[in-house]
Amino acid sequence: MKKIFCFMIAIFTVFVIPFALFSQDSIPPPGDVITLPPLPITFEFGAYVKTFFLFAASVIFLTSLVNKFIKLKGFAKQYLSWFVALLVALAAFFLNLGIFEPIQFWQALIYAALAGFGANGIFDWAFIQKFLIAVHLEDPPAIAKR
Repeated sequence: MKKIFCFMIAIFTVFVIPFALFSQDSIPPPGDVITLPPLPITFEFGAYVKTFFLFAASVIFLTSLVNKFIKLKGFAKQYLSWFVALLVALAAFFLNLGIFEPIQFWQALIYAALAGFGANGIFDWAFIQKFLIAVHLEDPPAIAKR
């Protein structure tokens, strides 16, 4: 089977690819300038910290990515999650991105701690939302305002 497959690849390479290459028009008409637009390949760190939920999800993802190389277990994995949450929160705070743009430093530390606790499963999302409303970091839902 491998020999037949290699033979088919060789036939395709010898007979099909040269005709496809020679049949293309590679010379543009005179006076025509071909310009390609720049590729929009960017990494927007601010997109991952626009909301608290995205921030906590990015902490979980980055923690699992780092832990794949370090291979920690137990409490050390939780400490790694808290450390990653702190690093991401401080980076977003100093770059004025997402939810960290209009807040002060101590509020960024609260967000980091809550994201670390939420990523570890210590706090659930309902408790985190109630806590953020209590310390006036988040507005209450529109239904509760009525």
